[in-house]
Amino acid sequence: MEADKNQVVIAISRKASINSLRQFLNDNSEQLEAMFSKLYHETPSISERDLRIYEIRKTTKMTFDEIADRIVNEFKLDDKDAEMNCDSARIAYQRARKRIAELFSPRNRT
Repeated sequence: MEADKNQVVIAISRKASINSLRQFLNDNSEQLEAMFSKLYHETPSISERDLRIYEIRKTTKMTFDEIADRIVNEFKLDDKDAEMNCDSARIAYQRARKRIAELFSPRNRT
């Protein structure tokens, strides 16, 4: 068995039965679990704008309309394709809240 940050490799060099494979997995479960825990895990990312919307909402309790106006000014979103309105501010806040929760929650062990 080998492990790097992207994969755990189990090489089977001869024809094995399902039962012998199950037995191998049972006998080596602790070593496999240790190898699986070393695999690369992508951390959730939060954009600067989403984080700023989250910060403003949590600290000032401004409405999402007010937050949208403030974000347009702070991030200079004068491009017609870079819309920011009440709904987009609310969605960005919810997205940031979810990602922050993911960062601070324990990793699921299955």
